[in-house]
Amino acid sequence: MSLLKRVQEKFNANLSKTRIMVIGDYMLDRYIIGDVRRISPEAPIPVVAVSEELFRLGGAGNVVSNLASLGASADCFPFLGFDEGSDQLLKLFDRQNIRVTPFRNTEVRTTIKARLVARKQQIARIDWDPPAKYRFPKELHEQLMPQLERQMERSKSLVLSDYGKGMLTPESLNEIFSLAKKHNVDCFVDPKCSDYRVYKGCASITPNTNEAYEATGIQVVCDETAEKAVRRIYELTEARSVFVTRAEKGITVLNSQSGQVKHFPALAREVADVSGAGDTVISMLALAHALQFDPFDSAVLANIGASVVVSHFGTVPCTQAEFLASAHSFLQSHGEGSA
Repeated sequence: MSLLKRVQEKFNANLSKTRIMVIGDYMLDRYIIGDVRRISPEAPIPVVAVSEELFRLGGAGNVVSNLASLGASADCFPFLGFDEGSDQLLKLFDRQNIRVTPFRNTEVRTTIKARLVARKQQIARIDWDPPAKYRFPKELHEQLMPQLERQMERSKSLVLSDYGKGMLTPESLNEIFSLAKKHNVDCFVDPKCSDYRVYKGCASITPNTNEAYEATGIQVVCDETAEKAVRRIYELTEARSVFVTRAEKGITVLNSQSGQVKHFPALAREVADVSGAGDTVISMLALAHALQFDPFDSAVLANIGASVVVSHFGTVPCTQAEFLASAHSFLQSHGEGSA
């Protein structure tokens, strides 16, 4: 059966029965949009006349948003505070009918990425980040683990979205991987820590070229160096599949069970904004795995999903309708549309 036919069958089925858990660093993406007509008299900077303000799920939240938009059932477990940013995140989850189990603590402050935009061009970005080497209160992890284990009895895939904001510590990762092994749950990691030994126990890992370089010391500049990087990452993590995302050069994949490495070029498409493309990739990889696609076919589908979101402005999820339309167009044109 052709890849296109399998995609159409599986994605047209009742995907809501496909449950994927997401934990990690949840963030709020804020867009302050306007126009520039003059320079400030106070300093040589543009004055933005604000016309619109948008809020979107960022970080691990964007992973959840992608899964929900693709039609899967996503379960998320964010660590939140009692600030305005946390309240805004909960509103966004509710708007997308996403099932959320929040763990709240007065010490937590929401990570916010605010982009100042004029005529679809970012002028500046303002970040509200936790302090360096911040770790969330221990009691939040203690509350999370029993809930996570209960959910593992109903789900077979878990995405760990690590943005280095303090949620996924080496200790918590070790405990999560132990629980996942106990319940036969496959973990997909979007890594931030440069010591990939902390991710040993994951099923798949998806660094970009910069992250791969920080972890391995190998600069990914061509297919040959990409292959060296994925094989070194496997040595560090023992993951069943390793995906190195290479922006406009696509994805390099190692299937460790066969030892085979393949390179999948990105889809040719006009790029408006690359924000959140990595979140779409790991969402699609986890979903494709849950639908029993192999790592190489999963990479093709992830490239298709990424091509959808980079054509839009800002952090947006890939919808099922857009994905299926792009998959049909791409796979038909590349001879994957016939049995």
